[in-house]
Amino acid sequence: MARVKRVRVLSLPVIALIAVVCLIIVYQRSEHRASVRSRQAISSLEIDGLSEELHDPTDRLRSLLPMPGSKHIEEALATLELKKRVPPIRWQEERVENVTSEGIDQLIANLANFDDYLFAASSSGLPNSRGRPESDSYIVSHLYRVRKLLKIAESEPEIVASKLKNTLLAVFQDWPSAYRDELELHLRPSLSKGEPTERDKLRTRALAAVYVLAETHRYESLPLLVECHRVQSRWINEIPYRYISHTPIAPAIHLYAMHRLVSTFPQEKLTPDVRLVHGRYMKWANENLPPPKGYLGVEASSLYDESDVRNIFLDPEGRLVRDEPKQELFEYPWAFSDREGFHREPDTSLPYPAPRAITWGKMIEEFTQSAFPDAASHPRVSAPSLK
Repeated sequence: MARVKRVRVLSLPVIALIAVVCLIIVYQRSEHRASVRSRQAISSLEIDGLSEELHDPTDRLRSLLPMPGSKHIEEALATLELKKRVPPIRWQEERVENVTSEGIDQLIANLANFDDYLFAASSSGLPNSRGRPESDSYIVSHLYRVRKLLKIAESEPEIVASKLKNTLLAVFQDWPSAYRDELELHLRPSLSKGEPTERDKLRTRALAAVYVLAETHRYESLPLLVECHRVQSRWINEIPYRYISHTPIAPAIHLYAMHRLVSTFPQEKLTPDVRLVHGRYMKWANENLPPPKGYLGVEASSLYDESDVRNIFLDPEGRLVRDEPKQELFEYPWAFSDREGFHREPDTSLPYPAPRAITWGKMIEEFTQSAFPDAASHPRVSAPSLK
């Protein structure tokens, strides 16, 4: 009698489960392809000049993505429609055009130019007062020229650092003369500035130089920054405060920039004795200093700035900048009320400088002298009197 082979028949629930799994895999792959193609399509579409190619740019997007039910297509179309309603403003277009065409020397020379500075300052919601730590901390990281310098420093760190250190030396040499000219300007009956003054230019260059040196971890710049801090302390105490700050860099920002370098200093580069000094500083810093505020900002080539006030009302979901290239940036957590040595006010009962600022500066100086025993061989800061 012939043996009958038994064939195992899958039950209907198992067949259904396999079918569902297959459908999920197919759907996920199609969604991934749709996402990639939608991003490529958006990046390839330029709002300006599209009328010559298409009556409706969304037609091209739909033709590239023949899946009208995909959520990625819906997001892409929504973003494109938003960019049609909220095109880049002409000021931002000129800002990007200027900044992207400049080399390192031009970027540094033009840091205070209104095409970039006023956009960064006006988006903060803070009083636009050069020298106030809370204003300067916000503005410096929102300057497109600073963001471009940070990007260039990723590939050319030595060149950028050298030029910024030379910039600091030049600023401190020229500051007393610019300070006296600005003071005279403020004593006149009317004050109208259609362009940045020489003092404005020096202040913004010094602020950007200190910030970029700190954020690109140029540890060898610490002796120069410490010497600049000594000069600023001397200037503050030379004459009473009159209308404008005595120093090119708000001391609170200067101190925090040096803190960024000391706190991240590579331990393998320190001798055991210097590590003890570093440990004492870090113990004090952890008890007294808050961390910086990190955020993602668009790169200097973006026609949409994440800090544009229009976005608050017209783009609350952040669609305009979602696919823009971004870089990590930091704001330093200091406010004018912290009184870390902004200027000497004669009509105040508060101690000046703040005791914390004195301790802070001394501890940074102690570490720098220990880590760089040959600091005397570094470039010296030539700084005339303010008087």
